[in-house]
Amino acid sequence: MSIVGAFVNLLNNEKITELRKQRGWDQYELAKAADVTPSVISRMERGLQEDFKLSVIVAVAKALGTTVDVLLLPYSEPTAEIPPLLPKLANTIALLSQRPAKIQQHAAGILNGYLAALDEE
Repeated sequence: MSIVGAFVNLLNNEKITELRKQRGWDQYELAKAADVTPSVISRMERGLQEDFKLSVIVAVAKALGTTVDVLLLPYSEPTAEIPPLLPKLANTIALLSQRPAKIQQHAAGILNGYLAALDEE
């Protein structure tokens, strides 16, 4: 599982719905504010998809006036499968989440290649 996938699997779809309704928005309005299609918001809120790009989650968080961590389930949930990251790595990932999808994909490839090389040693 990639780092991006690990975060996405922890998405709190109920929190997204709650924050959207607090703003008085329907799914279409949130989609427009986040510059995604309404079907993305629908799948996100219904928990029908687990492989959202991190850039999409960042855009939704920004549109809702919150941060990505607010949209994630607490780490103590039994569904959490990844250990906590060191603060330096967590900060780097947060910075990476603000970059375009192409750069995120490139960084994921670099990290996966590095980890694969470590496994071979």
